[in-house]
Amino acid sequence: MFLPPRIRVLVTGSASRDLHAIDGWLSRQEGIHLLGASTPGAEAARPPDVVVVRAQRAGEATRVVTELTARQEGVRVVVVAREIEADDAARLLAEGARGVLAFDDLPVKGLRALREVARGEIWGPRAALTRIVNASIRQSLKERAVHKGLPGLTAREVSIVSLLQRGSSNKEIAASLGISDKTVKTHLQNIYGKLHVRRRQEVFSLAREGAAGRAPGAGAHEG
Repeated sequence: MFLPPRIRVLVTGSASRDLHAIDGWLSRQEGIHLLGASTPGAEAARPPDVVVVRAQRAGEATRVVTELTARQEGVRVVVVAREIEADDAARLLAEGARGVLAFDDLPVKGLRALREVARGEIWGPRAALTRIVNASIRQSLKERAVHKGLPGLTAREVSIVSLLQRGSSNKEIAASLGISDKTVKTHLQNIYGKLHVRRRQEVFSLAREGAAGRAPGAGAHEG
């Protein structure tokens, strides 16, 4: 009979004694290899398949998730928390977590959730996933409107303009798009050149005019 390979799991996060029950549950699962201080050096050197972050409330894990995803590209993080609000779960997934699971759901859903995340899937409460999908749709519609108003821009430049409209800094834009700060600055210079502007506020004005169906610059008057 074929048995899937064991999932290599590393646990971190809150040191609260009651949350260590998570470690106990993981150690008892035949499909999981729990990594720890006693793991041999060569084995410990390999990155885990999944990093489980313990938390009392899901929102408390945001800093740990942000640090993990910034430190190791492609890391698959699952937050296991006693209390989960949909907004907190959606924020964690937006920050790079691959899964959010309720502590009480571990016995029934835990192994399946970890396997799916290890395969590259997303796991989370339906309400949180709905929020993320709706946000993605709104962003797509906004970018479509920007592209309609500023047709000379590339798809990447449209994404940057949309992020600028949300108040994102160059560093935040770089993180969102997975590019360097220098590349963001290059894109901005190209955008300014194509639109014949010098400042971000001028880009915003042109984007608003275009999205409203007016030719960019139609409402401007020289004094």
